[in-house]
Amino acid sequence: MHKGRIPVSVITVFLGSGKTTLLNYLVRHPGMGETAVIVTVTDTLLNCK
Repeated sequence: MHKGRIPVSVITVFLGSGKTTLLNYLVRHPGMGETAVIVTVTDTLLNCK
């Protein structure tokens, strides 16, 4: 990894989609020790056509 860079994982989820389960898995994973995690939560479904 280059000096000054931090790996980032971005998780975009709906309410009740299991984000706590996923985050618990990620923080226990050895490769995620120095990774920033950004979680965005939405309660609105997008109408994509």
